[in-house]
Amino acid sequence: MNILNKMKFEKYPTQSNANKSIFSFTSIGRNVIEKRVQFTQINDIENYGLPKHITLYNLAFGDWNEESGDIDDFARSNNGDTEIVLATVANTVREFWHYHPDSLLFITGSTSERNRLYQIAISKNLNELLKEATIYGLTNYYWEEYSIGNNYDAFLIINKRNLLY
Repeated sequence: MNILNKMKFEKYPTQSNANKSIFSFTSIGRNVIEKRVQFTQINDIENYGLPKHITLYNLAFGDWNEESGDIDDFARSNNGDTEIVLATVANTVREFWHYHPDSLLFITGSTSERNRLYQIAISKNLNELLKEATIYGLTNYYWEEYSIGNNYDAFLIINKRNLLY
């Protein structure tokens, strides 16, 4: 069983499109907030310092803005359910990889504060995550194996079944 599915946190139920590239769920805390996770293929792979044969997807996440029809990844919900929301996002990664097993994921926060939140979540769950994924951090324009205590500008998450060739 995949470790991302066994994470210790409660998760919200999700709905997805047929190819598992868009997920939606409802955050229930101080407010009821629709959330969206979207995996979008990145075509200019060379700009990320990776070999051309890699299939790279950006993981976008945030509040769903019905008015604009897009994800608001700058929204600060402060809904009191951060761990449940992050566990739900991690679970969407597991489902995405089931349909796209050779894909690598690029993740960066829309703000330095949000990027720090992602880094804290990765560090907090690193031992469990490393059982199923290899994680790199981007620092000074170079990818390095993720190390707790280092600050990163972005993250590269690789399904352990499909390490870089």
